[in-house]
Amino acid sequence: DGIVTKSDISRIMQTNVYNKIDENYELITVIPIDYKLDNKTVKNPVGMMGKKLKLNSLIISAPKKNTYSFIRAIEKCGLEVIDIMLGSMSDYALFDNEFISNNNGVIINIGAGKTTVSAFYKGILVNEDVIEMGGINVDADISFMYKTKLKDSKKIKERYALAHKQLANAKENSTVVNKLGEKVEVNQYELTEYVEARLKDILKKAKSSINYLTKKEISYIIITGGMTEIKDFNILAESIFGKNVTFGSVNIIGVRDNKYSTSVGMIKNFNNKLNQKEKSVRIMAERRASKVLFGFDFQVNAAIVLMLENIRFYKEEEANDKDFAKLLASFADIYVFDAFATAHRKHASTYAVAQLLPNAVGFLVEKELEMFDKVLSEPEH
Repeated sequence: DGIVTKSDISRIMQTNVYNKIDENYELITVIPIDYKLDNKTVKNPVGMMGKKLKLNSLIISAPKKNTYSFIRAIEKCGLEVIDIMLGSMSDYALFDNEFISNNNGVIINIGAGKTTVSAFYKGILVNEDVIEMGGINVDADISFMYKTKLKDSKKIKERYALAHKQLANAKENSTVVNKLGEKVEVNQYELTEYVEARLKDILKKAKSSINYLTKKEISYIIITGGMTEIKDFNILAESIFGKNVTFGSVNIIGVRDNKYSTSVGMIKNFNNKLNQKEKSVRIMAERRASKVLFGFDFQVNAAIVLMLENIRFYKEEEANDKDFAKLLASFADIYVFDAFATAHRKHASTYAVAQLLPNAVGFLVEKELEMFDKVLSEPEH
């Protein structure tokens, strides 16, 4: 009938990579740049009518020996690998919007062991650099200065350090025990100087990488990753990149920490890929529900456990809001209540949802009820 379907998209992607991958390399992913439908350039042709469809794409591959070693390691953990994604593309998927997809820019992810600098041209990954420095280097500096264990150094960094000494308190001291068993005074200003020096080194290297990765004028710089969670990181970043730098924050229930940026982006990226193909997926929630609770439209396979963080973050929960209850109910076919300690609360998740779905109590609540029945009907004297 001439209408482009998701099956057509799958076929043209397969055709696009045919005989284009070296025998010693493994295909990682195909990133569509644009499509041509009867010589008209479009971003997503699904549902459109035409006779001739072409795809302009970016094909990413990696050496088989590296790829297969990684897959075998994952499979030894009892997990099945169903797809491989680049971390930089996952970061991009998380922060993608109309402005980013139409401009040139850079995403910097400062993780635990490395810092990734990725250059994008209108949504297309054009270059990437990996700096072998990250949060663990900051921890090592602290460990060297105070002779603390590495895991304790990480705690010291997270609890007491700032990223920039501008607001550090020279009178604030904390006592820690080092690996020699000695009590050591940690001064916030002194600690911040060590942390700032290392972070400044990482950011300056990232800035140099940008000049190497792209010669085009860039419209945005997004910095994300776990190290951006250190207090006053924005002051340090702006001192190096200027006021136009932005921070890619993850503000989704259950993962409110920038160290999860790549992981959350990976889920979103995979969901986008599923949408391009004919796949058997079950929408766990109405799109409005997934948008409210997760920050983006969310599709997953039917066989999955979906866990929400404490939903009392939402005022509608304690208010027993009926619309909020409908939103929660849209995730399920049956409601099972198994939280005895909250059974007295007339809240949206404990009361209103039960009015909207077939419901039952779980085994823990059942056990509590059996104990009550025993005490009331057969009390010990």
